[in-house]
Amino acid sequence: MPMLNKPTVTLLVILLLGWWIQPLQAAKIQFRFDNWAGPELTVFVTRPVGLAADRPVVFVMHGVKRNAGDYRDQWHELAIEHDFLLVVPEFTDADFPGAEGYNFGNVFDPNGAAQPQDRWAYSAIEPLFDEVRRRFEMSGDTYSIYGHSAGAQFVHRFISHEPQARISQAVIANAGWYMMPDLDIDFPYGFRHSVVGARQLELALQLPVTILLGEEDTDPEHSSLRRTPEALAQGTHRFARGQQYFESSRQAAETLGVPFRWQLVTVPGADHDNTLMAPIASELIAPLDERPPKAPLAGVITKRQDRDPIFLKVMSFNAWGAGLNEGKSIDETVAVLRAADADIIGMQEVRAEVEECTAEDCDARGVSVASSLASALGYHYFESSKTNDANWSNAILSRYPIGATTPNELGVAIDVDGTTVYAFNVHLTDYPYQPYQLLGIEYGDAPMLQTERQAIAAARQARKPGLDLLFEDIRSIPYNVPAFVTGDFNEPSHRDWTAKAVAAGQQPLVVEFPSVYAVEKRGFTDAVRRFYPDEVEFPAFTWTPTTSPGDPQDHHDRIDYVFVRTRFVNATIENASIVGEKSSTADLVVTPWPSDHRAVLVEVLLEP
Repeated sequence: MPMLNKPTVTLLVILLLGWWIQPLQAAKIQFRFDNWAGPELTVFVTRPVGLAADRPVVFVMHGVKRNAGDYRDQWHELAIEHDFLLVVPEFTDADFPGAEGYNFGNVFDPNGAAQPQDRWAYSAIEPLFDEVRRRFEMSGDTYSIYGHSAGAQFVHRFISHEPQARISQAVIANAGWYMMPDLDIDFPYGFRHSVVGARQLELALQLPVTILLGEEDTDPEHSSLRRTPEALAQGTHRFARGQQYFESSRQAAETLGVPFRWQLVTVPGADHDNTLMAPIASELIAPLDERPPKAPLAGVITKRQDRDPIFLKVMSFNAWGAGLNEGKSIDETVAVLRAADADIIGMQEVRAEVEECTAEDCDARGVSVASSLASALGYHYFESSKTNDANWSNAILSRYPIGATTPNELGVAIDVDGTTVYAFNVHLTDYPYQPYQLLGIEYGDAPMLQTERQAIAAARQARKPGLDLLFEDIRSIPYNVPAFVTGDFNEPSHRDWTAKAVAAGQQPLVVEFPSVYAVEKRGFTDAVRRFYPDEVEFPAFTWTPTTSPGDPQDHHDRIDYVFVRTRFVNATIENASIVGEKSSTADLVVTPWPSDHRAVLVEVLLEP
């Protein structure tokens, strides 16, 4: 056998080591499971890198679309962040047809005859847990299980049919209706004529269960909401039904004389959306502060646990080229920023417009003034280099050091005296602009609109791509750290186009514009409307100081915002103001005024 010479051996070692030390990624795994009496299941798994054997195993039950792979992908980053083994089995409609096959656990066949217990869909979970423990070398004796909507139908019936399962935590999120803990109500709405009875109910009431409800899941006409007389007896919408289910279960435990280990958790701003419930469920199941310690990621600022209260001033300002669009210097813009004295400034349009700029096409290719503005203030700054649907020459200026950026470069970590806060900054498209479309004002070749429904659809089509990027970046940070969103949304708020504003002559009709609402759903608060809730008394128009209020070719509105994360963060909005050119339209007046937008300035107290 010929000997390899030394250079060849070295090359092989380098190649092998190069393969071996590639950055490890959390594994997305898929396997088939048939070690039970029912049909073979496809199982989707996320296994974080370095997962310890004693970390939680979390089952997530998919919804009515039977899309286990999508649910695994939705939960993938949460499994990494919270350090648990994620397991999502798929119960196909072919093998488990309809609600009877999945939601009701395949307990009865299509003719209403009881199935053997080992054929129940519920009966797959326990042997699958054994398979997962063996396959992934997990040492825990229990597992958690979560379901949303149809998945919640599965989970809440699972605990009643299999109450001796090895469950450490069951989370039931936004079920449409329930199998009530009542022996006198017929199945599937209660226990009578089911295959389980008082003993199973007693055991289920003693399990650690969380009923997780979105406080905005209140649509009585939701397309998938059951409206039979039995379901309506539980409440007119999901939020009401979940509360009744919890209270009825509490009363049942009291009547039966057994310990009640359930809790009710409601999520402000959340409607029927699994992506809003999953982060809360992850924290309930595998709290971040119970993770094994790991080295901090490079570039990420660690958070002081013993921090003092922090007072921050946060500003959103569309600088309109900071004077360059009118052939001026940046001095007037610098004067505005100095007068505001904000700690964190989200700026948009820090580049000059190009000569060929039109409503339909206006790329950010001009000269940038971000570094000059930061230098004049003595601030740190970050200017996004990415071109995407949420960025038109965005920059973030900060009194405090700026750290890591989020994946789409819409957010940055900021070290405020040892505490990490995140600032996100966006500029959403101004074309087509729905107020103009509704008022018959020409802007490019955008068609005119007549109704609220048309306006909402057009707004969603225009700005959803940018919002999706923002929400992707928000999901990349811990759910419970202080965060702000600043931006020129180029869309009014549903809190401003109200019946009251129409009656006052401020707006032409009521429109539930979607973009601000979508941000609020993610746990953020519109600071201006929190501090000044009356949209007529304090309209806070940011568009535009360049035309008069009665100009028939324009419409003044509030389209620039500062949002403060208030869910799971102890943040108090102490003040909110408009910065502009005169006292009739602004709280802080700076003249001359350099932009076609007024700015928003917010004062926030962050407490531990």
